Amino acid sequence: MRKHFWTVLYLALIFFVSGAASQLHAQGFELGAQLAVHDLPELGETHAGYGFRFTYSGYPPFLALDSEINFFPTSSTGNLGETQVFVGLRAGAHIHRWGVYAKLRPGFEDFGGGGFPQRLTSGTHFALDIGGVIEYDLVPLVALRLDLSDVLTDFGGATLLAGPGYVGAPLHTQRNFQTTIGAVVRF
Repeated sequence: MRKHFWTVLYLALIFFVSGAASQLHAQGFELGAQLAVHDLPELGETHAGYGFRFTYSGYPPFLALDSEINFFPTSSTGNLGETQVFVGLRAGAHIHRWGVYAKLRPGFEDFGGGGFPQRLTSGTHFALDIGGVIEYDLVPLVALRLDLSDVLTDFGGATLLAGPGYVGAPLHTQRNFQTTIGAVVRF
C-alpha cells in the first residue's frame, strides 16, 4: 500500500512539473471576447450580453492578472441594463491543450438602463467574482474559454422599487450565477 502511494505521488509530481514547464510558453498577454449570461433573480432578470477580457500571465507561470468588462443592454422586457468590471487573480495550470484555473476578482456592477430610476434606488455596487475557468487550445495561440462564476454583489440598502423581483425590501448582498464563453488570443 505504501509503495503504491509513493508511485502515485511520484507520477503526479512528474505530471505537474511537466505541465508547469509546458505552461512557461504561455507567459505574455491574452485578449479575448465573450458572450455572457448573468442570472439576477432578486431583480427578476436574466441578462445576456457581451464583453472583452485582458489577461497578463507572468511569473510564476500559474498566476495571472485577469480582467474583464461585460455589457448587458437594456431590453424591452424591463432589464435594467448593466456594466461589470472585474480585475483580479487567476491561478491554475495549463497542461497540453487544457487549462484549469480558479479566479478571484473584485470589481463593480453598474445598473443604469432606461428603466433604472423607476426600479432601483442606487446604481453602482461593489461585486466579487469567484469561480473557475476552463480553457481549450484550438491552435497554439487561440483558445476557447468557459467561465463559471458566483458573483457576489453588495447592494447595501438599495431597494427594488418596481417588479419583477424582491420589491420594497433591502437587497443587501446577493449571490448570482454567471457564465461566459468566448475566445482568447495569446501574444
